[in-house]
Amino acid sequence: MLNDAGFARLVASHLGAPDLAWDVLDALAGGASREQALVDLADGWAARRATAADLAAGLWDVRGTAEEVAGLYRLALGHAPSPEAWTQWTTLMAEGASALELAVQFLEASEMQDMAPAALLPLLLEHGLGHAPSAAELAPWAAKLAAGLDALGLLVALAEGLPEQHWMTVSVDGVLFD
Repeated sequence: MLNDAGFARLVASHLGAPDLAWDVLDALAGGASREQALVDLADGWAARRATAADLAAGLWDVRGTAEEVAGLYRLALGHAPSPEAWTQWTTLMAEGASALELAVQFLEASEMQDMAPAALLPLLLEHGLGHAPSAAELAPWAAKLAAGLDALGLLVALAEGLPEQHWMTVSVDGVLFD
């Protein structure tokens, strides 16, 4: 198992920004867990600095395009996209594709494409929450389905409406951090 210094160097090397090791070490020395240090890194200016190439290409922006793509993909397919897929879908959205257009393609790529929305709901929620949903977690979404929300609308609504999961999806030199 890596000590804190080794962990900090590994994270920084994966991001291609050796100076970030100091930020991670500072967070750990301040009492943060490794998980919290990664969340803080992903949410902070350092991650944006480390992904300057993606920023310049329009793949990471203040509108949250990259995060929206990662959320939709994870909800529909149950895992993070590969670096190539993440770049492809984020580029498409940056070029004007809507979340709904991506949702169509993600659901078509999954084994869930022919499922009824009511059967799809618990699977999507499990992907989004990271655990099987409780009845209380299912209820508000089931009500939206009863009011006429279809499968595609459900996927987009879940991506926008679930609590923030702090997924760190950063692609740097072919490495996807999630």
